[in-house]
Amino acid sequence: MTASTRRTVLSLYMRVFRIARTWQAQSGVINDTEAERKYIVQEARSLFRQNQQMADQESIKRSIEECEARIEIGKSGDTTIFSSLNSGLNFTLLR
Repeated sequence: MTASTRRTVLSLYMRVFRIARTWQAQSGVINDTEAERKYIVQEARSLFRQNQQMADQESIKRSIEECEARIEIGKSGDTTIFSSLNSGLNFTLLR
């Protein structure tokens, strides 16, 4: 993996965590917000680790594009991000 790709992936990983820190549940209920934030963090960690050894450049590119799309959804406050994450979003964290 190139140094540039690694920087991109690490940047995406950190962006997901920044979104989680500022996430507000649409319901406005504090417990819902906390649960959704926790879910975002756990799911991101799990999926990035799952793809940590990915080596195929095309697969890495697709995963980066998917992650960027999900981040845009999250930034818009669209709560459907959770069902999208559950359906198999592939984050990539490579060493």
